[in-house]
Amino acid sequence: MSNTRVLACQIDENLQKRMKDYVLKNGLTVKSYVTGLIKEDLEKHAIQENVSTNIEKKVEEKQQEDTKEQKVDAEAKVDNNKNIENVKENKVEEKSKEEVKKLPIQENKKEDTKEQTKFEEKNNDAKEDKIEEKKNTNVPEKQEIKANEKDKTKTEQVDKNSKTDKKEQVEKKSNDELKKQVSNIKDMKKQVIKKKQQEEEDEFE
Repeated sequence: MSNTRVLACQIDENLQKRMKDYVLKNGLTVKSYVTGLIKEDLEKHAIQENVSTNIEKKVEEKQQEDTKEQKVDAEAKVDNNKNIENVKENKVEEKSKEEVKKLPIQENKKEDTKEQTKFEEKNNDAKEDKIEEKKNTNVPEKQEIKANEKDKTKTEQVDKNSKTDKKEQVEKKSNDELKKQVSNIKDMKKQVIKKKQQEEEDEFE
């Protein structure tokens, strides 16, 4: 009896009547019925609490797993970025080494280019000297050709002047002969007229 307590409460009259009918019908006591209902309800709530607790635990575990995964992903991403940076640094280093290796080759190419330029300049100078020499060699020939052309021009001018003089002489001679013929004709006309006049005078006498 020391572990028991009294539970007293007021309820609706109809509810009490229904409870008594149920108790009598099922061979129960009010105490066992009420106690059973209380235990059943508490167990139900306990189960719900356990379920809620389990759900909360699972949610928390899931969150922890997600956090771990995110952390792992973040670490993997950091590692990946580091790897990428390392690869870039390695590439830069390799490129620098290649450029360092190419430097002697480039220097040799520059020297070869200089030598080639000097050789071409010498060839060009030699060609220019040959051209100048050829020009100087051809000067007397050109002078002779010009002199011949000048003599030819003079000869052609003399021939032209001679032809012009002959033509003028011929024309002058023709003109003189024509004038002489005209003069002779005039004289003949005068003689004819004079003779005719004389004949007429003789007839009148």
